[in-house]
Parts: sequence; C-alpha cells; structure tokens
Amino acid sequence: MRAGKKLAAVLASAVATVIAAPAQPAAAAAYNCFLSQNLCLFYGTFNQGSYVFFTPGVNDANLNDNTFAESGSGQGQTVGNNTRSASNYNSSHAVVLCTGVNYSGICRILAASDDWNLPSDLTRNVESFYWVA
Repeated sequence: MRAGKKLAAVLASAVATVIAAPAQPAAAAAYNCFLSQNLCLFYGTFNQGSYVFFTPGVNDANLNDNTFAESGSGQGQTVGNNTRSASNYNSSHAVVLCTGVNYSGICRILAASDDWNLPSDLTRNVESFYWVA
C-alpha cells in the first residue's frame, strides 16, 4: 500500500508540473520568418509552401547546400534553383539575389520591406544572396 501512495504522489507531482509548464509557441519558426527582420525564401509562389529564413547580415554564397525545412510543398528540397518567391522583412536593408554561386550571374535587388514572386530570370534559379548595408 505504501508503494501505491508513493506512485500516486509522483503522478500528482508530474501532472502539476505539466500543467504549470509555460506553453511553447506553436509556430516558433514562422515567427522567425514572418514577424522579424529576416529574409525568407519560399518554395512556392506568393510566399507559400515550405520556406527557409536568413537573419540580417548573414550572406549565403551557395544556397545549394540549404534545404526548405518548414512543412508544406517543397519541404526537404534544395533551396538553390528551387526558390519561387521571397520576402525581405527587414525594414532598412535590401537583399541582392543572384543566379550563380558566389554572388555571380544575374542579380536583382529585393528592396527592404518588399516581397515578390521572383521574376522569370530568377524563378527556380537563385543560388546565392547578400545583404546590402
């Protein structure tokens, strides 16, 4: 009987701990993309499907070693040569998207606080990007 009381006390304590634990945000990654100063690259048009985000000042000379991580169409696909839309949630810095690795090829500027379906020369063709100060 004593073991039963100990088990009941442990279970009650565990339940109290679970109830008292603070709720975790349901979409922490979405916060990092949509409600911040980050650059978000999307697998689909109109900022839909899986996405990946990059913090301000962090350039990427080769997007071919990145994958779309979030759930949705395109999850697990390579970011290089698969990006169809982009959003620059940074309010003060533009981003330059380029069709070649190491910031080469055709490059286009995505202005601060702007987003677009990529123009035809960039659609499924972006391989690098860098932030403009």
